[in-house]
Parts: sequence; C-alpha cells; structure tokens
Amino acid sequence: KKVLLIALDLRKPKLQAEFNLPAERGITQVLIGKLAWQEAIVQTAVPGLDLLPTGAIPPNPAELIMSEAMETLVNELRQVYDYIVIDTPPVGLVTDTVVAMRLSDVNVYLLRQKVSKKEYLETLNKLYQSQTARNLAIVLND
Repeated sequence: KKVLLIALDLRKPKLQAEFNLPAERGITQVLIGKLAWQEAIVQTAVPGLDLLPTGAIPPNPAELIMSEAMETLVNELRQVYDYIVIDTPPVGLVTDTVVAMRLSDVNVYLLRQKVSKKEYLETLNKLYQSQTARNLAIVLND
C-alpha cells in the first residue's frame, strides 16, 4: 500500500527532525501556494511510505488548517495514496487538531500510561459526545 504521513503539528514540528529534513519545504508552503504538493513530498527509507513535512512554522497555523486549500490538498492526496496519516498536536492543547479531525476517516488518540493527564480523556469524551470526532479509537501505550 502507498502511505503518506503528513506532519501537521505546525507549531512545534518534530517529524521533520526525526527524518533529518530542512524546514524550507513542506505543507506550510503548499497551503500558502508557494509550492506544489508533489514538490514537498519526501520519500522515506521505508518502502511505500512518503512524508509531507511541516516546512516553515507559519504565523497562522489554525487558519492554514481550516483553509479551503487544506481540504483541497487532502482530497487530491486521497487520489494518490491508499492511506493518509495526519500527525497533529495533542487534542486540547490547540484547536488545530479538532479542525483537522473533520478531514479524517478515523481518529486515533494516543495516550501514554503515567504521562497523559486524566483531563485529556475528559476532552476526548466531549469530542465523542458532541460527535466532533468520528470513528474514534484510543491507543494506550507504554
């Protein structure tokens, strides 16, 4: 299968550092229209896994994620990739994640034992009850 990992933590990007990538090319530049998404995609060493890094940290991350350009981008990428994984900041810390949830088919919420706060579950419960988060899954690790 062809998989794309989108680094959508536009405030504190970590994935591009994990892959040793510079910040000049990424989703930020795609969403502001300075770069085509095909130019920003990076092939990883893992067969079948591509990465769309964050790029430069924008002054308006929530606006970019809520933009029509973001929705258009995801729809175009769905035509090329079998699976798209969107890595976002933790739910509750910023609104970006909740906004990105509207674009996803499944939302996986990761909790780390003895690290994640109980309040995170309360936030998650509210999202579930308000039906903001569709197809919600929880992974408890560590």
